[in-house]
Amino acid sequence: MSHKVIKQSELKKSTVVWTLIAMFVALSVLGAAVKVPFILTSVSLDSTAALIAGGIMGPGIGAAVGLFGHLASSFFGGLPLGPFHIVIAAEMAVLVYIFSSLYKKGWHKISVVFLSLATQSSRLFPSGF
Repeated sequence: MSHKVIKQSELKKSTVVWTLIAMFVALSVLGAAVKVPFILTSVSLDSTAALIAGGIMGPGIGAAVGLFGHLASSFFGGLPLGPFHIVIAAEMAVLVYIFSSLYKKGWHKISVVFLSLATQSSRLFPSGF
């Protein structure tokens, strides 16, 4: 039975990465607790940390932070849509992934336009249509 020896530099790197992921998830949960009233519904700040995490650490990590952030936001709000929040969390993860992918490719203006259009359409049609 052979054991893989983890180098100290790899361990430090993975520890730093997991610490940053945990910090971004915590920021997303804190942002989920902040509700800004809007015309039809309330808007929470859970996506802010996910977008920053996606821009800094990559699309996959940003999407995961967004997914957990929306689930925390929906739990704080009392799950008004029930299990449909899982679909909304997946939608948020996809949007953060696309934004982060565009941003990482250097298409900063296009990523901002995409984000603006995506958030405006979700405010106009809060049920996800």
